[in-house]
Amino acid sequence: MNKTKRILIKLVMFFMIILAGSYCFLAYGAYFSFDTSQREIAIAAVTSSPNLPDDFVKLYMATHPGLEESFRRTFASKVFGDESDCPCQDAAADLAVKMASGKIYKIAQLTFFLEEYVTQRQCLEFSLNNTVFAYNTNNIQEATRYYYNKELENLNDDEMLELIAMSKNPYFFNKKNHPKRLAKQVERLREKMKN
Repeated sequence: MNKTKRILIKLVMFFMIILAGSYCFLAYGAYFSFDTSQREIAIAAVTSSPNLPDDFVKLYMATHPGLEESFRRTFASKVFGDESDCPCQDAAADLAVKMASGKIYKIAQLTFFLEEYVTQRQCLEFSLNNTVFAYNTNNIQEATRYYYNKELENLNDDEMLELIAMSKNPYFFNKKNHPKRLAKQVERLREKMKN
């Protein structure tokens, strides 16, 4: 084997070892970056979050295809810029900030960890129950009462779609300040449902 081939093989092996080590650092790092009590608090926070109505969750899932896929399965595509949603990643980001550890790698570690113990639906419910929707509405239930003067389970599909659209960026898609922007986003969600 000539010298160039040996150097190339060594570089490829070195690169693969770095990739494997980085993946292990992220996939199992929560066991080292977060102590046992922090991990238990994270699991308890997600699992104790109030359930959302099935109709709302089904509509949310229909507007966000692939939402039930795990972060582990979509990790490589996220590294290369995929912007698809992952409820456990959203939950981990919220929890990591609350634990004063909002570093990107810690969010990834916590995401991998959460997915071992909770479902994507539980993470979605946690995230929406902790999203600030503006006007001192600190979760989806308060936002529902504020915007529609109803409970979440009593909303029609159009109202639920508006809330789903607002949930991604409640200030940018604000129903009161930016109704046209919100309407365009709702139309985008409807298009996603058709595909």
